[in-house]
Amino acid sequence: MLKRFLKLGAVFLVVVLTSTAVSAVEVKIGSNKEILVDGKPYFPIMTWCNPSSLMDFNIGLGINTFVGQGGQSEAPKDYLDACKARNVLGAITLEGSTDKIEENVKSLKDHPALLFWWLPDEPDIHGKASDGTSKAPRLSTDEIKAMYEAIKKNDSLHPVPLNFGSEQAAGGGPIRSKYYPEYSKYADSIGFDIYPCNIGQPDKLYLYAKGLGILNKYDKGLKPHFVWVDCSFFGAEGGVEPKAGARAPNAAELKSQVWMCIVNGAQMIGYFGHSWSPFYNWARIPKDLQEEMKKINKNITELSAIILAKDSEKKVIVEDAEKTQIDILVKEAEGKLYVFTSNRKSGEGKVKFAVPVVKGSAEVYDEGRKIEITGGKFEDSFKSFEPHIYVIR
Repeated sequence: MLKRFLKLGAVFLVVVLTSTAVSAVEVKIGSNKEILVDGKPYFPIMTWCNPSSLMDFNIGLGINTFVGQGGQSEAPKDYLDACKARNVLGAITLEGSTDKIEENVKSLKDHPALLFWWLPDEPDIHGKASDGTSKAPRLSTDEIKAMYEAIKKNDSLHPVPLNFGSEQAAGGGPIRSKYYPEYSKYADSIGFDIYPCNIGQPDKLYLYAKGLGILNKYDKGLKPHFVWVDCSFFGAEGGVEPKAGARAPNAAELKSQVWMCIVNGAQMIGYFGHSWSPFYNWARIPKDLQEEMKKINKNITELSAIILAKDSEKKVIVEDAEKTQIDILVKEAEGKLYVFTSNRKSGEGKVKFAVPVVKGSAEVYDEGRKIEITGGKFEDSFKSFEPHIYVIR
């Protein structure tokens, strides 16, 4: 996350919208690398470090996972108690000495609102050494290992995720890439954050796909992956003026970011909506992005069981991709083929698909149109970084 929050002991909260009281849940990672809550696939749609007072606002956007305790203004146990009262689940970031970590795990591991433990954010980026000098990485692989083992020693039942900084996807970070696989050994799920629009590089949205490909190299594709995307203009974070051209993504870019991550294997998505200009706000999300988030998150929720299901063995092939690069995720459910696609390139053009259906139609999900399939092929247009979802009966 951003540097301001490296000092925070953030609480990660997962909202479960049910009409019944929350009880202790069984949390597992399934064979498709999906999060299972009481045996059912669950796709966390997260927001970072918002106080409980903004919970209703975020739920209205389709958020089902809350991250953070409002800048440490709410104590972890109190926050978990508040989660229980609202039928939500939570996960706590643990940092500090192993003794302190073990104490916290022992005291909260049976809390009925606990879902995950979370390792300290962005251990790979610059931090401060005990003498006040710059230190990279902020936390060594040995320190992360010690924390992870302290958690697992006292609670083997709750998964433990770890988030990396944006440098691992963009390249040129403060540590050598060879250390990331070592970090990844000591986490049950790994992810990263990166915000191209807020560094003035909206032509580099492909970094989301690139970063997920890199994660697969770290853990050999064996663990759940997640990504944090931006949905606000950060502004003068930490008092530092933003880079030239920095801005919030527009609605189309936000949609592209999220679905590019899902098509390339993310099993969780997080939104970062903080802004420091003209004054600090936890969730200064523009109105048009709020409306787009509602649409995106509604579709993810509707399709979550399909997204998290086993990949289909049926092949969908891109035969011709004019000025585009199309990534594909293919799933099956109830006699339908779901083809999730994303244009990785900043280019527009026609794309021809070959599908395992000789004749019929492909319904374009949530776009109100159908495309005829003839001879096992159909064609569609893609804008820069644009996603489409096709449902083929």
